[in-house]
Amino acid sequence: MLICGNSNGALSNFSHFSAPASTSLGSKPDAATPSKPDNLDAVTPSKSDNLWVRAEEMLNNDERTKAILQAYLEILESEFGSKLKPIGTPDRQKQLCELVDAKTHELEEKKWKVRFGDHDVEVREQLTRAFKNILIAKEIINPVVAASPPAAIACAGVFVVLTLAVQAVEQHASLLQGLDFTSALICRLGVMEDLYRSRSEFSLPDPKNTIELMEEFEANLTALYSKILEFQARALCYLRKHRVTQVFRNMFKQDGWDELLREIKESEVCAKSFTSLIDAAEVRGRLEELRNTQQEDRMWQRMLYRDEKAKRFIKMLYTCPYRDRKERNSERVPGTCEWFTNHPRFQKWNRSPNSSLLWVSADPGCGKSVLAKYLVDHVLLSTSERTTCYFFFKDDFTDQKSATNALCAILRQLFLAQPHLLRDSILDRLDIDGDKFTHSFHDLWKTLTSVAADQNAGEIVCILDALDECQDSDRRQLIQAVRDFYIANSNKFRLKFLMTSRPYDHIRRGLRELEDRLPTIHLSGEDEAEVAKISREIDLVIEKRVEDIGKQRLLMPDECTFLRKKLMMVANRTYLWVSLTLDVIENISGFTKGKVHQAIQMIPQTIDDAYNKILNRSSDTEKARKLLHIVTAATRPLSLKEMSLAMAIDKSHQSYDDVIEELEPEERFRDTLRDLCGLFVVIIDSKIYLLHQTAKEFLVQDNSSASFDDPSYINTWKHSLRPEESNRILAEICIWPVYSARRQ
Repeated sequence: MLICGNSNGALSNFSHFSAPASTSLGSKPDAATPSKPDNLDAVTPSKSDNLWVRAEEMLNNDERTKAILQAYLEILESEFGSKLKPIGTPDRQKQLCELVDAKTHELEEKKWKVRFGDHDVEVREQLTRAFKNILIAKEIINPVVAASPPAAIACAGVFVVLTLAVQAVEQHASLLQGLDFTSALICRLGVMEDLYRSRSEFSLPDPKNTIELMEEFEANLTALYSKILEFQARALCYLRKHRVTQVFRNMFKQDGWDELLREIKESEVCAKSFTSLIDAAEVRGRLEELRNTQQEDRMWQRMLYRDEKAKRFIKMLYTCPYRDRKERNSERVPGTCEWFTNHPRFQKWNRSPNSSLLWVSADPGCGKSVLAKYLVDHVLLSTSERTTCYFFFKDDFTDQKSATNALCAILRQLFLAQPHLLRDSILDRLDIDGDKFTHSFHDLWKTLTSVAADQNAGEIVCILDALDECQDSDRRQLIQAVRDFYIANSNKFRLKFLMTSRPYDHIRRGLRELEDRLPTIHLSGEDEAEVAKISREIDLVIEKRVEDIGKQRLLMPDECTFLRKKLMMVANRTYLWVSLTLDVIENISGFTKGKVHQAIQMIPQTIDDAYNKILNRSSDTEKARKLLHIVTAATRPLSLKEMSLAMAIDKSHQSYDDVIEELEPEERFRDTLRDLCGLFVVIIDSKIYLLHQTAKEFLVQDNSSASFDDPSYINTWKHSLRPEESNRILAEICIWPVYSARRQ
């Protein structure tokens, strides 16, 4: 049973339901009551209680309308993708409701963004009214499966006609007018039938009159239902250009549409006469109740639809595992990073109520990423007034050195923390651009700045680590966008950036226009007091690590003291150097006092020395070199299982059985990896990474590297991997299955 939901359209016609004051349940309709339509005497209506069943059977009793109805059902079946179940069954109702759901979504997707030439306003209003009417019908149909399953066929027809009419609205004004009128009529008549039949328990003085009155009402309403179904069938056949339109051409001409609409309106007049038996206030109350319920349901539906759309948008923004990449970095040693958090420039930046930029530069291995992770996890935590977002650039893999991926990650974190900032205008980009939106730096940056301008956004902090590891073109675009933003809007927003990088000139040049307003902190700066603070924090790391090694390897107190002093005597020491050097000492085999003294005397003085010592301890340098070729050439991190297979494949193998003979189980390969490369590689979530960006720079030749044949490079791993050779080795592994299959 269906009701109308458009107060400006069909609901205004509910005034026809007002009953004359003199009419009561004890009287017959007055002389003005229209007689039965002419065609009612020509058919034998079904005895089914469901008037929609009777209406469909009435159409089947006429050869012309039967052909159109069958074509109509064929089209519905083609839309649904399977044959419709028998009329009047719950299975058919279920099929039609599924079709209605699918068409609802399709029409919602269109958002009525269709140009109709000169008829834009009029047509848009007609289609919108029909759409709203039938949405109400959809909500009413679902709970009354048992009571009126066939009613869904009219609703399904309107939906299919709507989707086609959007593409062909200029072809027939009468079709649009009828679509608007009949969709509202379906709503009204459902309420009329329900209320009229609910009064059947009240009898007129003459029982014979009661029966005759009910039969007459049902006959009139059945005839009207059949006309509505005929209109739906004609419209659908017309828009789909079904062959039946050629057989009955006259029915599909302009005057054919007009005649059918005239008959529908006349039948409605007949049906209205019976509303005199229903209290007008009750009708209005029932309609108001159903309308309010529908509006609530519609609002809920819109919320659900928007939520689904928001989920798809958030999922689309997840272009790389940014959280995992942050966790690749170590936790700070207690007491470190405090020189930075206590620095006046950082505190000024942190307290600033306006947009501000802080650039932290430092040499490789000085702890920039550890600092950035500490700020995200402990210092600049998100609160009700501040949202902290982050991205850690890494040169290892393509997705982690992309500026668009960085903006996607920032927007995703922002919208997850503050869903109200995800406006409909932003969600619409999903419909307009699809996943191309995530590849447009301009669109992503514009979205970020527009969200930051929202007065409800609060403070937004964006931490970008290792900006120097962002690919060149993206980095230039990002720096320019940041520079232009702060020049024009620094006092209008609360969008803050904290960026870390190596102290490269090209980054400084990009930010030169902001020099006067840009607070910069150099971890290895020229200020002696600052350098002293950093040095003391590195000593804290040394003390903590030596203490841990002493406990694990049972060192004597004097050995621990001697080790600490030796490490602290090295000039220009960095966090990375300390970590590498102590890892070498910690992994000495046969840990004796003599070997400890020997290791201390041979402490590497530079990071390059430390890398060489680690790799020179490999159990098989040839295999270690092959593994490092694969790691540096791969476009994504390989898992332990993948690397084990890659290492097992050799071009001399003739079959898979040969490979299986060499394949190590994943857990055993974990130990092999450590024996081959030591601490030069790390395993995170079963994936293999180089220890640090400097490790790749140490290994791989570039255009400025000295030739590997240079005598100074003898007995060293530095710049020992040529990219061409690395790519060749990995390519041979990847295509081995093809060559193996050809051999067989």
